[in-house]
Amino acid sequence: MRILVADDVPANRLVARAMLTSAGHHVTCVEDGAMALQAMRQGDFDLVLMDLQMPVMDGLQATRAIRALEAPRNKVPVIAVTASVMPEQVEACREAGMDSHLAKPIDRDTLLNMVAHFAHLSHPDHDAAPPPAPKADPGMAREAEMPLLDRSALHALLTDLGQSAPSVLDEFCRELEQGAETLLALEAGSAAPMEPLRAVTHRLQGVSRTLGARALSEALEWLQASLAQGADPMPALRGVHGCLTQTLPLLRAVADDTRDLSASLRHPS
Repeated sequence: MRILVADDVPANRLVARAMLTSAGHHVTCVEDGAMALQAMRQGDFDLVLMDLQMPVMDGLQATRAIRALEAPRNKVPVIAVTASVMPEQVEACREAGMDSHLAKPIDRDTLLNMVAHFAHLSHPDHDAAPPPAPKADPGMAREAEMPLLDRSALHALLTDLGQSAPSVLDEFCRELEQGAETLLALEAGSAAPMEPLRAVTHRLQGVSRTLGARALSEALEWLQASLAQGADPMPALRGVHGCLTQTLPLLRAVADDTRDLSASLRHPS
């Protein structure tokens, strides 16, 4: 299928591209909703994977604009890709004209089954699996002791990515480092502005869940809850910084090991 991927986080685009192209699909990536709309006007696509929170134009706005295009472009299925599967978020996606949704972190089998389902709708003579039910939000889980890294989840991601794993992991690490710098700057101010804080928290949450950085994901969920409730975000913000400080060296070590392994496979001694 010809698939358009819209996401403002470069590493998320790399992950989606790797998973889809490994299954034989053709992928075009853009970084915001406005670019997705422009791509839909100019190109021919069979499916759109649409992140929700993006700059310039968010996923809900972009989907409403796509539904206003002339046929057949206005009928192309749009799948929401979001870190939240709360009922109100799912309903907002449906009202905007989205056809289904995937929870972050994206599971490769779930993604490909859903793509196959929409391929079957376009070509009903081919067999396809039914659309998978959305997985529960990983952030809702609670454990007595939260590990810094879910090694099995991270290993599964790197296996799915194959040769692109080192570059994708490096990109995710850069995303976390930039987020840490932004949070530090916001914390240093007399009062952290809410909208920039919400935006960077959302970006970091998607990255942390994809990487299996479970303690960081929990800390970010605490920060998101504080922002939603109008509470003082500083205690949660300090918790996020503590998790970032502990998690980033572990991820960098995994990135170095993955890069070394990839190099040794390309150039065996």
